[in-house]
Amino acid sequence: MVDPNFEGSVVLLCAHSEEGSLGLVVNRPMEIPLSRLLPEEKEFQSYADPLFWGGPVGMDRLHVLHGGDADLEDSLAVGPGIGFGGSLEALAEVWKKGKSVRFFLGYSGWDAGQLEAEMEHGVWHVAPALATDVFGPETAHLWQRLVASSDARYSWLKDQPDDPEWN
Repeated sequence: MVDPNFEGSVVLLCAHSEEGSLGLVVNRPMEIPLSRLLPEEKEFQSYADPLFWGGPVGMDRLHVLHGGDADLEDSLAVGPGIGFGGSLEALAEVWKKGKSVRFFLGYSGWDAGQLEAEMEHGVWHVAPALATDVFGPETAHLWQRLVASSDARYSWLKDQPDDPEWN
């Protein structure tokens, strides 16, 4: 991907229809605490996980992925053990039960047919959505690991250091 917004990014596709697509970049943690964006939300004051950059669109919007029940209020199931959206009250209950809740600033969006065209041109590698990848603690090398596992020609990527001079 030539676009620097998506170079080395893992995007979880959360919604797809004839009208367009919406996804969240799951491997770009930010150094902004959630409490800075939600200072009034007492339920999440001790939330210590990083806020993630979800993509370049709608940087004034907060999105969430969770490992709660598929029928969570205002939520959409996007894969096994992965939900998208939900009310803050419902998400607080999910988090209090020890299940994963991850917040994203912005999102990745495609107009009708745009994502399909990019896929036809081989711009994206496709891998199954796994909760262990989405909510795992190790996001720094997630892209390399997923690309290496999806195509044997790229198996060497899983061992690639951050700095090529370390080879």
